[in-house]
Amino acid sequence: MPVTTNAAPETRSSSAVTPPAIVRAETNFLRFPFFALSTKDIHRIDFREVTGTRKIKSETGESTVDFSYRVSRITDHVFPGILSRNIHFALLSIMARSGAVPTNPIHFSWRQLAGEMGVSYGGGKMIKDMKQAIRSTHGTVIRTDHALIDGTQEDRPTIRRERGLYLYKDYLFQDETLPDGSMVDRNQVTLSDWYFNNLKARYIQPLDFDLWLRLNRQTPVASRLYEYLVFVFGHGSFRKISYAKLAASIPVKAEKHLSLMKRQLTPALKSLLKNKLLKRVHWTTGTYGDVMLELQRGECLKLSVSPLAHAKPTEDVSFQTRDSFDEQKPTERFIKRYYLQRFNVDHVVTDNERNRVSSYVEQYGLERLFEVLPKLVRRMKSEFPKGMSILAATNILEQLLAVPKNHRDSEHSVEADEPRPLEKKQRRLELQKQWDSLSALQQVEAEKIVTSRLGKRKHSTGFQLMLLHEADRLFFES
Repeated sequence: MPVTTNAAPETRSSSAVTPPAIVRAETNFLRFPFFALSTKDIHRIDFREVTGTRKIKSETGESTVDFSYRVSRITDHVFPGILSRNIHFALLSIMARSGAVPTNPIHFSWRQLAGEMGVSYGGGKMIKDMKQAIRSTHGTVIRTDHALIDGTQEDRPTIRRERGLYLYKDYLFQDETLPDGSMVDRNQVTLSDWYFNNLKARYIQPLDFDLWLRLNRQTPVASRLYEYLVFVFGHGSFRKISYAKLAASIPVKAEKHLSLMKRQLTPALKSLLKNKLLKRVHWTTGTYGDVMLELQRGECLKLSVSPLAHAKPTEDVSFQTRDSFDEQKPTERFIKRYYLQRFNVDHVVTDNERNRVSSYVEQYGLERLFEVLPKLVRRMKSEFPKGMSILAATNILEQLLAVPKNHRDSEHSVEADEPRPLEKKQRRLELQKQWDSLSALQQVEAEKIVTSRLGKRKHSTGFQLMLLHEADRLFFES
């Protein structure tokens, strides 16, 4: 079978002669958020929406309109998060290194993509996670109503009215067979036409990718602030921004108290000050009592080199964001958790599964079902390793539910015969290795369970130890 070799050679190099990559950051995504910056509840986010009002200037005068910008995931994938964002900027870096004129699609190898992200290439597990992250971005829909701007017009950008858009048009992974019978020898991602056309029309702002990576390693909020401030400052040196608008634009949870606001943004702001992107940051109060940040541009925050990107025909009057979470019914939560713990997949619940399990929820209660879930998963793995559907597990589920809560069955009685545990330090190292081998989705699941037990007591030594033991119980016990 012939092999297609239409990709440019890999260009990433760690040598000192390689110039820093200046990536083309599309201006709409400097202004509006697309990726989530935290893994908390990311598997439950259905969509993220920014709404507000803005003034539009035209030849006939000035008018005020409502705008909305919504980023929605499909149910097969989680909302695009930190890894999806890192991969997207790595792709922009590969595009920048390929030549002065952007090309589409973007060709890459997995090793090259890892190198652009500044991480060591990890092989199979890393490839699996990167594939999933690309699928999440590809499966995300953008709905804009007077929000995004078409930067391809020669005279001035124009507002897109109600449109449905994607960031990625398609993707192909290595060894995929093409219609003509040939095979691609490298991976490729094709950017959507509207996005790629904006890049070609220079509706962009240049970002120092090495600086972006350095900030991103400290905290994703810092690298996101770098993107947003490049847009906000333009040719100016001083800006006054409300905290509410800044939180919506990053986005982060809008805190209600000043002390929490400072705790939330201070690490990122310190990183920007340290890297001379900002010279001064001052918290103050606005005319109507709202919290404001006075920011002074630092010497390393370059002035705009793209006048088109700052020929804004609009001015924001209000700006707020909200997340919609998947409020699943109890039956669906249990079924999805079963598939996640057994197969590490985000399962789409069928009507037959929902109808069968709902009777158990009504009879025994959701708490009881979740109590026996770990035992159900362990027994299915050992007794019916080829049983894929939860319908195949109902007999075992009924047996477990029929056992009284205080009854110590055979699964627990064997614990006395097990060998003594390793020394604490050695056991901790073993648990940590297991944790590092988990996917991001599995880690989020374990963290959610422990957080629900402890409430807000996170990031303590006890929390971390409980997290490691919970991950061991969920994914490694047999």
